[in-house]
Amino acid sequence: MRWSLCVAVVALSGLGVTPTAVGQETNSATGDQNPDLTVAVSLSAFTARVGDTVTETQSVTNNTAGDLFVTAVTTLTYPNGKTASRTEQFLLVAGGVATQSLTYTIDKSYQRGTYTLTLTANDGGATPSTASVRLAITK
Repeated sequence: MRWSLCVAVVALSGLGVTPTAVGQETNSATGDQNPDLTVAVSLSAFTARVGDTVTETQSVTNNTAGDLFVTAVTTLTYPNGKTASRTEQFLLVAGGVATQSLTYTIDKSYQRGTYTLTLTANDGGATPSTASVRLAITK
């Protein structure tokens, strides 16, 4: 599915920074969850610099016995506070998991500072599921 990382690709590509993976640690979160729908987001690094490669993975899990119509919003918050978002809607079968991964390289066009990537998904219920991770881009 294309919903997961499209915002990050567009947003990070526009920054001109190429991320570099640091070590084997994973930067991940599950955040606040709706019992029907679980979301998770992870990055392969906590910090990156020009020339580094970072892999992002996002997933949405249907925890019910029925199909769910899901609205997923991926939001990237830049170090200067500006945001870029992308919304995707899709049918997620009972017990199904929608997962997407993207690998990108940080280049010198990316702003230095901390980026926050947030995935929010809702099945039409009152409480959305959300998870966020941060990536610091240094020199």
